[in-house]
Amino acid sequence: MTGVKPGEIKRLLVLETLPMPSLHRRMEPISYGGTFTLERIVGTAPVERDGSAFFELPALRSFFFVALD
Repeated sequence: MTGVKPGEIKRLLVLETLPMPSLHRRMEPISYGGTFTLERIVGTAPVERDGSAFFELPALRSFFFVALD
């Protein structure tokens, strides 16, 4: 990542993208024609001095990570 020095990232924020709910009503104009997803905070994981991180997550689910300093 441009501008990030080794050792600056201390933790990872782990988020899960939730499945899209089925819509049985008219879509709101703010999300019409676009994407609207919800995320759930799973937790954080420490980042080691060498930049590695270890944690366990369930299979067959969509997760993403945010670097925290």
